[in-house]
Amino acid sequence: MISGPDAGRIGRALESVRGWVSDIVVVVNDDVVDGTDRIAEQHGARVFREPWKEHIAQKNSAAEKALQPWILGLDSDEEISSKLKESLHRFFLSPKADGPVALRMPRCSLFLGRWVRHGDW
Repeated sequence: MISGPDAGRIGRALESVRGWVSDIVVVVNDDVVDGTDRIAEQHGARVFREPWKEHIAQKNSAAEKALQPWILGLDSDEEISSKLKESLHRFFLSPKADGPVALRMPRCSLFLGRWVRHGDW
């Protein structure tokens, strides 16, 4: 996970994966002073402060720090639903040698307190 000044959001994202992922990596922009890094650490994340490069470079930096072979690329304003959590858990309980090397999941967006049902983004 990469993060900017997200103290008001990051806890919810991290709480949604707490207890079922074995390693949480958060790369925080080094100029963030709102406590995002402390909140991430309180949720068990390994936190690294780095200068902002650009979005993909920052994501790659976080991925390089991961200790596990599978990476869930979650943003600090996203959370995992219980249904998705169950699906992922079942998937990893029965791995196949010739199974997939990547997974894709649908996303639901909340904007100004309402679910976005249509759009072109």
